[in-house]
Amino acid sequence: MRWGAGEKRPHWDRRALGLAAAGLVAAVGGGIVGKRWLSGEASRAPAADEPVFSTAVGERSTFRLADNSVVTLSTDSAVRVNHWAEERRLTLLRGQAFFQVAKDPSRPFVVAAGDKRVTAVGTAFDVRMEPGKLSVTLVEGRVRIAADAPANGHGGERRVEMSAGSRFVAADPADWLISAVDTAKESAWLKGRLVFDGEPLSAVVAEMNRFSERKLMLADPGLGATPVSGVFKTGQIDAFVAALKTYGLADVGRADGERVELVRPRA
Repeated sequence: MRWGAGEKRPHWDRRALGLAAAGLVAAVGGGIVGKRWLSGEASRAPAADEPVFSTAVGERSTFRLADNSVVTLSTDSAVRVNHWAEERRLTLLRGQAFFQVAKDPSRPFVVAAGDKRVTAVGTAFDVRMEPGKLSVTLVEGRVRIAADAPANGHGGERRVEMSAGSRFVAADPADWLISAVDTAKESAWLKGRLVFDGEPLSAVVAEMNRFSERKLMLADPGLGATPVSGVFKTGQIDAFVAALKTYGLADVGRADGERVELVRPRA
């Protein structure tokens, strides 16, 4: 597998260089870094041997697992490949990742994110962690999301199943919501694009900032309610600001190498 334009190779910590206990195949320029199929014995190896793949702000990277599933990490994200036995388990440590799962009915594919677990057999889905919020977007197939019931509840496990074309959002342990979404729009980041359709400028700025070290700032909070529609390249702050100016949605105040201040359009 080769990395395309806008993509970079994933970073891994030194404990992961051999990739032995993870049973993971990472492609670098079309060559295989390491490969070992898991056995029951390997699954009992120390957790320190589980590789962690990560991206910096503005990076996007893709790697292939030993079962031929493919994981794409978004900006400032990290995933741990846990030891495999009866199930194929990964842990999303931060950020966002897209999983294209190879079918293997005998071993469910499980992504742990916070206190929740997303389980699939053969499907494609996106998991995103934000402070106090988890979202799962299902592009194809079906997945089950589960979490342990709160200690003060009735015990057991809470579960919900999703079908393709829907998104799950949990803002707190008790607030689970599933709704229909445009999966092409939600997964545009895989191709280095962000698509907005009438979203408030405050939300658009927050999303653009995820992919850039140079940050946008709103000088006037009232400007944040301005609706924005369009398709923009991730990390292209100057092009985004130019579009805002062209359509009279905002202008530029102070700007330097670290930030760009957005102000109300000048008359």
